[in-house]
Amino acid sequence: MDTLFILNFKRDNFSSYTKSTIGVEFASKNLTIKDSIINAQIWDTAGQEKYHTLSKVYFRGAVGVLLVYDITDYHSFENIDYWMNMINNYTEEEVFVTLVGNKSDLVQARVVSTNKGKEKAIKYNCSFLEVSALNSSNVELAFHELVTNIYKKIKDIEGLNNNLKTKEDYQYYQKSKTISIINSQPKQTTCC
Repeated sequence: MDTLFILNFKRDNFSSYTKSTIGVEFASKNLTIKDSIINAQIWDTAGQEKYHTLSKVYFRGAVGVLLVYDITDYHSFENIDYWMNMINNYTEEEVFVTLVGNKSDLVQARVVSTNKGKEKAIKYNCSFLEVSALNSSNVELAFHELVTNIYKKIKDIEGLNNNLKTKEDYQYYQKSKTISIINSQPKQTTCC
């Protein structure tokens, strides 16, 4: 599900054929934010339990997370609490999180209401958005909103560059930036 989401964003088009993420996949894309070109480095981490340890490693450099759940699968929505705990425990600094309800095109199959998603976002003080990776609805907006928040933080620190108040502020500014995508639903795989 999130693999399709990231591919749609990277390619600016829809492909119905995707393979499940095995471990972690990487993509990058240039975004224009306030007349600046930002190269967003995007790490797509697998939601499968066997890859959770690997996902922890990629949280360490993250400054932004798109936490994706499936609005047609309540279990994936319940997994948000687990992933928010992981984000809080394994990120090194303030991380911008956007909670993303995917498959908004499947209105009849919806089991997680928009209000439930908004309530969860309020609980974790993060932004919220519903998307459809199938028809690309709001996919670009989800990335753009997250990268804009990160950009604003960096520009605020850059504006203070001559008067950086703490060593942490300086390190945040100097550090390379990573955006992570987490799928709260384990992907189904078949073998043989």
